[in-house]
Amino acid sequence: MKRTTIALLMLGAFFSCKKDSPKEEPQPGNDDKYHTTGIVVVSNVDAAAGNREGYYAGYYPALGDAASIDLTTKSSYTNFWVNGQWGEYLYGVSTSDKRKYSKLAVNKETGVVEEVASFPLLTDTYFSLVCNETTGIVAQNNNLDLIVFDPKTMQTKGTIDMSAATKLEKAIPHHTYFSGAYRASDNRLFMFYFIDDKETAAYYDETSIYVEVINLSTLTWEKTIQYDGAMYPISRGKENTVIDEEGNIYITCQGSYGLDGKLGPLATTASRPQILKILASTNDFDKNYAFNPVNELGYSNLIIQTLTGTIYDANGVAYACVNASEEPPALLALIQKYATTGQLTEEEQTQLFGLAFYSVSQRWVKLDLRNQTASIINDIPLTASFAFPTSYKNDGKFYFNFNDGQKSGFFEYDPASQQARQVINITKGGQASELVFLD
Repeated sequence: MKRTTIALLMLGAFFSCKKDSPKEEPQPGNDDKYHTTGIVVVSNVDAAAGNREGYYAGYYPALGDAASIDLTTKSSYTNFWVNGQWGEYLYGVSTSDKRKYSKLAVNKETGVVEEVASFPLLTDTYFSLVCNETTGIVAQNNNLDLIVFDPKTMQTKGTIDMSAATKLEKAIPHHTYFSGAYRASDNRLFMFYFIDDKETAAYYDETSIYVEVINLSTLTWEKTIQYDGAMYPISRGKENTVIDEEGNIYITCQGSYGLDGKLGPLATTASRPQILKILASTNDFDKNYAFNPVNELGYSNLIIQTLTGTIYDANGVAYACVNASEEPPALLALIQKYATTGQLTEEEQTQLFGLAFYSVSQRWVKLDLRNQTASIINDIPLTASFAFPTSYKNDGKFYFNFNDGQKSGFFEYDPASQQARQVINITKGGQASELVFLD
């Protein structure tokens, strides 16, 4: 509870390819065994308590078959977080072992998501990308060299030497690439550096963003680019690549969630969520671009501010989930009590943490990245603010998860009609976390 304790103190202050790769274990699959159409709905059993272990995942032949579902009737998994897809195959950390990277598919006979092939990891992984049918990338915690693998065969092909990339000594307790973007037009990879000193309250311990530019044609690191005045380059929901038609890359940055003690009207620009831009013409940051949708919607005084689940549409339009409602009176009362007395019971501390990060206070919004404007999608209700919102695009429509404390599932949004409707409701089995379209 170290972060919680330090956060309480702050809230009170406010009111007052060159190295050997891991040995592979290929397990070739039989393509005829697996579903190539349909969907997989995934739920996290206890996301509201901050626990990302324990999942249900169920296969359904069509979206309409999942209108109202009990996922406890489906298979359970220790881990389930898809970081890449190629056709019907899903890629990510093994559903049973965090030190293994797996290729998954849905067995036609059983309807169960099963492992097709895998290879071992040296440490945990938080992020990977399937760039194309021949190249995938895996980032490992506390090991900055990137594993290169073949998504078809699951054979590892070596590593990308990142020894010349950013290395900050304070990052040693926990550093990795937590997010990134692949641009197919020039075969470039952009990896967003994550730095977290476990001895501090913050989730990110710099006020600068570092991005490593990598040439995938030669599998070599090219340069580090830096943006000063931003924190935590991660969407935190589904890590969708956001690249416009010109090749400009947009990075979602979370800020500090107030864990640096800079809250509400006292929060600095770096402490607030914002979207940054890497110019296609220079492969460097546009130092004049920084878009904060929370501010644009008129909620700059909120104590907790988030920007999650970002996904791109077209012509500069994107979508994201942001804090855009007044904070619960119970949260403000607890903050005021701590500011006045300096004390909260253990039960009150737990309640404060839950209200601060999981209260139903976020809205899905439409973003105009070019004109830096934001508007709320009114058809989608308020959702939990820190429940790892995920977003997907399929057949020209978008799918956004929601959790109002009583119900959880997915809304479908049609950009043509600008209307949304609920298409999946999970009646039992936890909170919606992923929606995978196999086609």
